[in-house]
This record gives sequence, structure tokens and C-alpha cells, in this order.
Amino acid sequence: MAFIPKMPEAARRDLQAAEQLDAGPRRDVAGYLYGIAAECAIKEMIKPIRVPLEHDKDAIFYAHFP
Repeated sequence: MAFIPKMPEAARRDLQAAEQLDAGPRRDVAGYLYGIAAECAIKEMIKPIRVPLEHDKDAIFYAHFP
């Protein structure tokens, strides 16, 4: 069975966890999860963008943003 990424669901899940942690003592972890949620949301938005053939769309999609 192939892995099917579900970026919208991941973004919502990470955002919800970040908001819960941000209200408590783990703001450091909340900041990390806010970033991951944003990255998932951006990757979902770039899925329909046409990428020139000289670039590997999968490499772009699965890359981790700095």
C-alpha cells in the first residue's frame, strides 16, 4: 500500500496541537508545530502548480523548508 499524504488534515492536526501547547508550559514545542502546520498548508497549495520538467516536483513536495 502506498503512502498518500493528506496535507490539509496534517496542517489542521498540527495547528490544533500547537494551539493547545501554546496555552501551557510547552510554547517551544508549539512554535515547532506552528511551523510544521504552515509547511503542510503551503505544500497543499503548491500541489496544482506546474513545475518545469528540469525540476523534480516530488523532491520539492517532500523537501523540508528551512
